[in-house]
Amino acid sequence: MIRLFQPSDEAAVRHICYETSRYGQSMKGFIDDEEFIAESVIGYHLRYEPGSLFVAEENGEVVGYLSGCLDTQRYERVYVRHILPRLLRLFLSNRRWCNPNLWKLLLFSLKSAPAWKKLHGSLTAGYPAHLHSNIKPGYQGRGLGSQLMEQFLAFLKAQGVPGVHLTTGTDAGKAFFSRFQFQVLAKALMPPLAQRPSHEVWLMGRRLDGK
Repeated sequence: MIRLFQPSDEAAVRHICYETSRYGQSMKGFIDDEEFIAESVIGYHLRYEPGSLFVAEENGEVVGYLSGCLDTQRYERVYVRHILPRLLRLFLSNRRWCNPNLWKLLLFSLKSAPAWKKLHGSLTAGYPAHLHSNIKPGYQGRGLGSQLMEQFLAFLKAQGVPGVHLTTGTDAGKAFFSRFQFQVLAKALMPPLAQRPSHEVWLMGRRLDGK
């Protein structure tokens, strides 16, 4: 069953986020800090746009989610004003600043942020929405990702959103989004991170207004 997020789903969504944040795999063994990783990836959606967050449920258990955003410019403003300060407080607490892998992640994010912000800024008129989706290990390949995508695209159309974009760095992700008529808008070669060699990330988009 696909449904809108409810506050009682938060712990499950955060855990799935952590268990899939390393290109579909767990961050365990690289950054053993579920709170920090989940906050950085999905904190905005949980707090500031839960109405665009959908979950997949099986037998009463949340086993996947799609976190959407209708307005990427708003997302960026809120992230800078509210999420980044929270991440800074988390980083300075519980000796997180002693974790070298966390430093690597932060430096990687800081270096790549300006280029991605500039690229995304050029897309906001035609593709203002964006999305991020993950399925719990063991539940992948059952069509839940497709159901989440179909629900979210219908939601965007009902809201009159002209287009949506996303980024993906795995072969499975590129194939999956291509099946949903997402087109490659740009490509970027990312440096090694999280025990993964240098790889190509695709920025993909889909128009929803027929243009």
